[in-house]
Amino acid sequence: MKRTILCLAVLLAMGLAMEIVLVGHAATSQPNAFSPDQVKPPGVKVPHKVYSFRDKNALAKFLQQPSPYTAKIAIQTGLGVSNADLSTLETWVAAINDGRDPGDFADAGFYSVALENTSGVKCKATVKASFDVAMIQGQIWLNLTIYRDSDIVTTRDQAISSSGPYGLTTSSFDIEPNHIYLAAAWIYCGPPTNQAAAAKTRIPEIKWAAEW
Repeated sequence: MKRTILCLAVLLAMGLAMEIVLVGHAATSQPNAFSPDQVKPPGVKVPHKVYSFRDKNALAKFLQQPSPYTAKIAIQTGLGVSNADLSTLETWVAAINDGRDPGDFADAGFYSVALENTSGVKCKATVKASFDVAMIQGQIWLNLTIYRDSDIVTTRDQAISSSGPYGLTTSSFDIEPNHIYLAAAWIYCGPPTNQAAAAKTRIPEIKWAAEW
């Protein structure tokens, strides 16, 4: 137990400004280890920044530029804490599962700029997210999800337990005309009962690729 408390203390000592942002997960008991189908991705609203393109030249111009993040994801319940920094692109999560309601978990990450295809012709796309895991205790999950008008189009996740660079790439999907597409990349921890999980990670890139 001392180790788990120390884990949270270290993250808090990094200067995290914890925020309670209840936009995605239901507060349900989680007595056992996390599995991907037990937790839904963060809730999504139409973003403030939408890039509309009418032809492949306009889209190519956008894809050549670094894709900024429009908002951060910081979700936690129970004995979970999380935060994300839009200036450094760093994220922090930590949780201790005490086996009681509400469930103990935390998410942290970013939303990309959204795309809207106004050309009248659909195109194919994939998205890749990069993760640089600097510190980790226990097991965490990496996730990359694509939304169309707030509905999930495709999602990828991966469980990890060691630091280092990682990447997730979606399967190919259609960017259909007159719909808004948005990518979200985040890290998640939800440890087994009486255990802790924590991580400090940087998400340097959410990269779109498209072709007609």
